[in-house]
Amino acid sequence: MLQDLRWLRHYLRVRLIGWVRQRRNRPPQTDELLFVVQETARGWIMETICKNLCAHYPGRARLHYPAAPHEPLPAAAAYFFVHQNEAIAALARDPNVWRGVRLVQYTHPSHESTVVRAAEIVYALNHQSRVLTMNSRAREALIASGVRPERVATLVGASDPERFRPHQRPGTGVVGLSCAYYPRKNPEMMAAVVRAMPDLHFILIGKDWEQWDGFAALLACPNFEYLTIPYADYPAAYARMDVFLSTSALEGGPIPLIEGMMCNLVPVVSDTGFAPDIIRHGENGYLFPVDADAQQVAGLIRQALANPCDVAATATHLSWQAMALELHRQVTDSRP
Repeated sequence: MLQDLRWLRHYLRVRLIGWVRQRRNRPPQTDELLFVVQETARGWIMETICKNLCAHYPGRARLHYPAAPHEPLPAAAAYFFVHQNEAIAALARDPNVWRGVRLVQYTHPSHESTVVRAAEIVYALNHQSRVLTMNSRAREALIASGVRPERVATLVGASDPERFRPHQRPGTGVVGLSCAYYPRKNPEMMAAVVRAMPDLHFILIGKDWEQWDGFAALLACPNFEYLTIPYADYPAAYARMDVFLSTSALEGGPIPLIEGMMCNLVPVVSDTGFAPDIIRHGENGYLFPVDADAQQVAGLIRQALANPCDVAATATHLSWQAMALELHRQVTDSRP
């Protein structure tokens, strides 16, 4: 009798463990892709990317803004995190995430302080279903740091070809920039180029540039114009330009580069982010080292003004629809 009771206890224990494991590993009863966007990301370029990918995704998808940083996420077939730190936090706290396909957007290594160490990032990224870098160099860097190659894919950015339509360049020598202020945007280089080319007009579309100590002096330059305008007005501003300039020291993208190319501006940009993935130097644009001097950049701008290339024709494949289709393929290929 005692032996029978021991056997029954062992049987029930094994059945209970099996049931718990089955519940934990059971695929979620949904086919939905959830774009997880923290409140702190509202207004950031990555929220814009998520909104556009969600709108063009060929399957069921929606944006989710957690009410609190540690709020458990709803059950979903797949999760898309806009930053690696958010994916790491979700893995640590939320069993639902382990049961779904996990995709994380990796933009670039952060030069600012971070709450997680590099080793923790590599460990966590190796437990994602797919890490989506915005450029091929970031993919190579992650693999070199220890992330498994089969986990990493490159998903270059996109824009809206219906909003940003090509125009014939006006030929008035106007150089445009489009970015919010961050120290990594290399404002000193931007200002040096503006001062080195007093015969050209420079237009900066952006926000928060008042935070830079040198901005008042730049704003006083007679060949410089600063626009803080709604996103809907960007195409009209681009229509005034011949050249798109970006001086950033570090980028994941930048997305405005694609906007400018779709509008047929000739890009002159620093060799970072996905710029070398979409620009053929000397053909549809120009690349310069991130440590170049103002005279080097000025020389490339002169070349760009004389370049007759149909730049817009080289950017037609960079649409949100094409990017969303590739994301759908990555989700499908990541399923067990």
